[in-house]
Formats: sequence, structure tokens, C-alpha cells
Amino acid sequence: MKENYAGIEKRAHNRMVFEPDHRPTIRIGPQEFKVIDISERGLRFVNDKAVAQRGWVNGTLAIPGKPVMDVDGVIVRREDGDMGLHLVAPLDLEFDSSPMAQSF
Repeated sequence: MKENYAGIEKRAHNRMVFEPDHRPTIRIGPQEFKVIDISERGLRFVNDKAVAQRGWVNGTLAIPGKPVMDVDGVIVRREDGDMGLHLVAPLDLEFDSSPMAQSF
């Protein structure tokens, strides 16, 4: 999502947007990516390795201060150097107390 987007929010779940210096990581296969934002049912990550991922993926999500989590999902969007991943199972996270992120 563009930072200056002013349209109606269509997302069903609240999301957290992480500052560039404090981004969690997602590992898909041997590659690791920085997570831009995350919600209960999805996340957006930087595709700075020009990965040609499509369809179903599985990996691990590492958020500082929390246990590493296995994630499974499907790539639903690729644009402007980032990818959107819709998660099969919802994440059980409490974002409100995270000093690294801003809630939207």
C-alpha cells in the first residue's frame, strides 16, 4: 500500500507498520526478507531479492521478542518491490504493546 494512500481502508484486520530499522523478518526457503507490515491474516514484505515467488509458500516469521513462528500462505500481490502474503492460519499476536510498530 502506498504511504500516501487516502482511500477507504478495505482490510478486514488491523495491521502494524514497522519502521525500517525495526522490521521483523520472514524466511522463505534460503532467503530472508524484511516485513513492512503485518496483520492477523497477512503480511507485506520487501522483495529486494527479485524473487519470482508465486502461489503457495511456507516459511518462518521472526519478530524480535517473540518465538519464531511457522507461516503458510499464498502470494496475493506483487508490486513496487514488495509482495503481499495471505496467511492460511491467523497469527495470534498482540501488536498494541510493540514499541517497534505503529498500528493502523
